[in-house]
Amino acid sequence: MLCLLGLHVESSLACHVFHKALKSSRVSTGEVVNLVTSDVRQVGWFCWEIHSVWTLPLEALLGLIILYRDVGLASFASVGALIACTLCNVPLASIQEKSQGKMMRERDCRMRATAESLRSMRTLKLHGWEESFLRKIERLRAAEYAHLSRYSYVQALSKYVFATAPSAMAVVAVALMAKLQPGKILSAVAVFRMLQSMQDGIPDFISSLVGVRVSMQRLSKFFEASEVESRPEFTGCGGAAAAAAIEVRAASFSWDRDPEHPTLKDINLEVPKRCFVAITGAVGSAKSSLLSCILGQMPKLCGEVIVRGTTAYVSQSAWIQHATVKENILFGSEMNKEKYDKIISSCQLKRDLEMLTHGDETRIGDRGVTLSGGQKQRLQLARAMYKDADIYLLDDPLSALDTQTSRDILKECIQGILCTKTVLLVTHHLQSIQMADKVIVMANGSLSVDCAEQSRAAAESATMDESSNQDRKEDPAEIQQKLEEPEAAEQRECGSVSGGVYWAYLTSVYRGGLIPVILVSLAIYQGSQAAATWEVARPRTSEAKLVMVFGLLSLGSSLASLCRVLLVAVVGLKTSQKFFLGMYRSVFLAPMSFFDTTPIGCILNRVSMSFSSLANLFLARWCVLAGFYRPNLGRYLCAAEIVRASRLHDRARYNNCHRFICFVACPPGLRVSSFCGLLPPGICS
Repeated sequence: MLCLLGLHVESSLACHVFHKALKSSRVSTGEVVNLVTSDVRQVGWFCWEIHSVWTLPLEALLGLIILYRDVGLASFASVGALIACTLCNVPLASIQEKSQGKMMRERDCRMRATAESLRSMRTLKLHGWEESFLRKIERLRAAEYAHLSRYSYVQALSKYVFATAPSAMAVVAVALMAKLQPGKILSAVAVFRMLQSMQDGIPDFISSLVGVRVSMQRLSKFFEASEVESRPEFTGCGGAAAAAAIEVRAASFSWDRDPEHPTLKDINLEVPKRCFVAITGAVGSAKSSLLSCILGQMPKLCGEVIVRGTTAYVSQSAWIQHATVKENILFGSEMNKEKYDKIISSCQLKRDLEMLTHGDETRIGDRGVTLSGGQKQRLQLARAMYKDADIYLLDDPLSALDTQTSRDILKECIQGILCTKTVLLVTHHLQSIQMADKVIVMANGSLSVDCAEQSRAAAESATMDESSNQDRKEDPAEIQQKLEEPEAAEQRECGSVSGGVYWAYLTSVYRGGLIPVILVSLAIYQGSQAAATWEVARPRTSEAKLVMVFGLLSLGSSLASLCRVLLVAVVGLKTSQKFFLGMYRSVFLAPMSFFDTTPIGCILNRVSMSFSSLANLFLARWCVLAGFYRPNLGRYLCAAEIVRASRLHDRARYNNCHRFICFVACPPGLRVSSFCGLLPPGICS
């Protein structure tokens, strides 16, 4: 159930993040990826720990009650030691929270720079800027790594404090007991072992709690960020009285929300229904911004925008899905074969599909890398036409086409299928301007001319100065070669992880020299605790010697625990950093064909959460796995004492050791029942 709850929480938050990103005025790809892969996942993981809020205190309370029954007033001193260890973790938790917040902010900057670099990788390689941008990202990683190191070391100290608390409680209880009876001491040691297994989970719970708090703060800040508040008033198609499909009244817009320097100023525009409007003007005259304000994607400073009917938009930079040609055109709509074939023909895609081996089932690479510029424009035009909207906003789709193809699309699409629709076309194409019902000339962010004859004359003079790519024809042989380039599928390993991968991880730092030290410290830690248990069970000569030996063994286990947690943090951090630098260098120095066939999302996913898992989780989980046999060692030593006691006919020692083994071997519920006298000890064996 907790797993299902975590999945539901993760998926719901991820959907809300994506919906918010669509409505936010300023959001970067790297920030969204980091929120989904790190913060949303952190909240989902916390669902696994949610019951620890009440189970950990309850288990501690029951253990202390049992401890009071066995050792009496000495248990209060143990409670004092537990409270002292808990208070020591309060400043550590505060430092963890601050470090993680700073680390996530630095990671946002790194992910933003990584996403921008990957999108512009072709430009970087043409100018030879890979090394320069790689060093910039490495500097951002260095700032993130500093906070990550601080967080990891503080987390290691927190684990050490909680791992030491049961040993300190045991030493205090043994030292203050009025009479050292073996049965009571073994019973107390068994309770401390139970509390130790409980307190081993407290640092992870605190880290998870700190992480989810930071993640919730970041998600709340993201959800509370400003949205585009200038959404136009979308209404139905209206009746006969509502003759205008689009109305813009005394409106000003600015991308920076600066009223002193508006991008569009004093816009008054009325577009009738079923009207073909051509928008032209010099480069940088805010032609595309005019379409953005109609779509509601541009912050509005003043005025009113009314759009009557549904809209379809064709952007100047083609947006293509990593899918088949058919999936890009349908875009989730149901298949209508007659309508589909008609749109394919009018968009001049029929000849292109005939070149492909799999026709419209051919898969297009990421960002449409397997298509030419003209093909991408015609493909997204076909996608918009298939939606059958009321208003079409076309941002210069003819610029990447040759003259003949432009004429065919103008005749069969805009004046053919879309003749009953409202069409706004941004263009420098003279024939389109001459055929338009209305022409708008943009200049310096305002409508300079908005009438038929004057606007056509101004548009013709303006377009004569513009350099056009329409005299260039696409080479069919080049198109076919580009389309038939095989798409490289992502390489994935199937089955279990090979031992070579684990070996490469363990030996990546100091050639694996710290791993034996970690294992030795883990063995000393477990051996000291087992020896302390054995020392209590074996025959003794004096109580003072028992307290001294028990205290020294507990101190040894405490120092071994400190060495282990610090070394695990060091190995995890250095391994993560080495893998990070190696992966980034391999990606940035890869040939351009790698980026043409590998989606950016796959790369961003690898460089976001994966390195944090390498730094914080992997090696720590192996140490937890190695520590599963810690109770067994003390159990085996007590079993040896049972055999020895049976040979010596020492009934008291036999019962004491048997009681300890039953306690550490049975489930927690039976432990409590057994020591409260509700069940006989034998039921646990």
